[in-house]
Amino acid sequence: MPDKKDRTDHVQRLTMYTGIGVLAVVLILVAVSLFTDRDSPTSPADQEDVGNFEEYLETRPSLGDPNAPITLVEFADFKCPACKAFHELAFYNLREDFIGLGKMRLVFMNFPIPLGEDSYTAAVAGECLFRQDERAFWAYYDAMYTYQGPESQRWATLSRLQEIVRDYVDPIFDIDEEDFAQCVEEERYRDVVERDRQLGRNLGVRGTPTLFLNGEKLDRWGPYSSLKARIERELEEVEPAAQ
Repeated sequence: MPDKKDRTDHVQRLTMYTGIGVLAVVLILVAVSLFTDRDSPTSPADQEDVGNFEEYLETRPSLGDPNAPITLVEFADFKCPACKAFHELAFYNLREDFIGLGKMRLVFMNFPIPLGEDSYTAAVAGECLFRQDERAFWAYYDAMYTYQGPESQRWATLSRLQEIVRDYVDPIFDIDEEDFAQCVEEERYRDVVERDRQLGRNLGVRGTPTLFLNGEKLDRWGPYSSLKARIERELEEVEPAAQ
């Protein structure tokens, strides 16, 4: 029979392992929920009617041939680290492999999680630039992920966004910086951001980035090789039908 010391050691080890197990579960739950929409799902009665999805996409920022056989829709938050990862690991490859060859257009949709109120500020700023020049939006898109700040900090302030526009967007597209600042301050296109977000929720978007390939929601996008293979399979299906 184990003596008192052995029993005490056993209890201490059991308590330690149990604590480690609980901590592991907590960390997993945090990781899963980190980039999931914080709000509860809306009921059908609460859902905003945004009209036909394909028609609505024609009003959003897009990159590539509008008549391309593949449309990839990205719901994203400019403060989201996972969106930054998509930008770094997939966006440039997509541009080279598909978008630049006329095989795909990429459509951007706002979906603030939010990671602070400045998630909305960043989204509104993108809409303000989109109204000035659609190409300026994509320069902003690129710069925002390239110079993204820590998710825990309120970094997407008007002053920081003005710096990004002045340094990385205006030199190329001659932005009216005064109108841009006023547009962001007034939250001129907050309703558009909310409309994007509501449409995303109606389509089952709960976190970012969420991708739709020719209208079909993708459960995951990475690694890029898997996404590329999925797009190539879709091309094999749609290109013969278009001929």
